[in-house]
This record gives sequence, structure tokens and C-alpha cells, in this order.
Amino acid sequence: MCISDTDIHTDWPGLGIEPESMPTFLHAPTAGSWPLAHEPEAVGIARRLARSALGGWRVEREMSDSVIHVVSELVTNAIGHANPPVLLHLHRDAARRVWVAVTDGGQTTTQGEPASSCEAEERGRGMGIVKTLAAANGTCNHPGGRATHWARIPT
Repeated sequence: MCISDTDIHTDWPGLGIEPESMPTFLHAPTAGSWPLAHEPEAVGIARRLARSALGGWRVEREMSDSVIHVVSELVTNAIGHANPPVLLHLHRDAARRVWVAVTDGGQTTTQGEPASSCEAEERGRGMGIVKTLAAANGTCNHPGGRATHWARIPT
């Protein structure tokens, strides 16, 4: 299963909304998208954005923790292994599942700071964590080299 640009634009109504213009999800109660800086500090920002969204959606703490772990791993991978831009997408569907997606500028030939700062034995565990926590996950490649890495978490 792949999330296409069309799916994101129709099913994820918050795409392209700047974080400052939608701090509380009042305008799009079940979806949001935020551009993130291509730097390690963006991972913490992404976690805070997710925590705020999940709180607004009244997702239970245990499930929120799972979603936040997935957000953290996908954003870390985008910053460490892909080119900018980086966009975080969150969506809660009618079945009360949370979809997390991170769109990036496509694979880079160099490692970013988070990846290169780790020892070899510390790398490569992130997608295993995502696969454990998510009911489904995947990657969609878009024209121009961009990619969207997504996960669906039951809540």
C-alpha cells in the first residue's frame, strides 16, 4: 500500500499548513502537516507536535507513546539519510488509527549528523521499532526523488 500525493492532499487536509497557523488542531481536528528543519533538533519538535495532536485527539497515553516513537524514528531517518525538505504528516482516520508519514527530499549519498554520530552497532534499529509498533508501514517514492515513509498505528 502506498500513500500517493493525491491521497495526502485529499485525505490529509492539513498538508502545507505552517506550525504557527495551526497550534491546536481546531481547524483540522484529525490531520496536520508541518515542515521541519533538516537538523537533529527537528526530532524533538516533531515529538512535541505529535504529542499535542494526540492530546487533542484524546489518544490514550500508551498508544501515544507508540505513535511518538514512530514519529521520532521516521523523522530521525529523514534527517540522517535523506535530503530536505522534511514534512511530518499526522492523521487520525475514522477507524481511530493514527497515520504517521514523513516526506523527504529523497535518499542522500552522505549521512546526516544523527546517523554519523552513532557507532555502527547503534544504527539500523529504527525501522525494526516502527515495524513492531505499527500495524502496517511502507515507503512511497514520488517523482523527483522525494519519498514518503509511513506507518499506521492502531489506537
